[in-house]
Amino acid sequence: MNNKFIESLNISLSLIIKDKDFDVSGGNVKHLSLNLHSYGYDGELSFIVYCEEENDEFLSPMISNNLIVVKLKIENNEVVNPYKMLPPIFDGWTPLELEETLSEMEGIADGGAALTAYAKLQYQDMGDKERTEITEGLLRYCELDTLAMVMIYEHFREICQL
Repeated sequence: MNNKFIESLNISLSLIIKDKDFDVSGGNVKHLSLNLHSYGYDGELSFIVYCEEENDEFLSPMISNNLIVVKLKIENNEVVNPYKMLPPIFDGWTPLELEETLSEMEGIADGGAALTAYAKLQYQDMGDKERTEITEGLLRYCELDTLAMVMIYEHFREICQL
């Protein structure tokens, strides 16, 4: 079964190569497909990159062997899950620093990940920098969780007329 839809989407694509941001215009995104699963999603993305000069500032890093972090944001005037918008725990860390982490975590976007992160804070061999990043990630997650509980309470208070 081929289920397609036609909808106006606002796409922004940002690539981070060696701590430098490169924005790709939404018009240069040529293919996007997402497979949604109960545990998350996977997908494919293709875009056009062209070189206007021999030593193009964008093309040279693209063809290097450096790690490329891809940030894709798609909006359609719908509510976006704020937990999915939380930044990665080790945002801005180099690949070498990431390899040396004990926690092996990328982000905290649900209760299970928060419990795991808290448990991993108990590691005695964990460095202070990694412990601080996980703690700050937990605080960001808990801030959203607390806001959600307040909103639920306010909704119940309103419908119960308290």
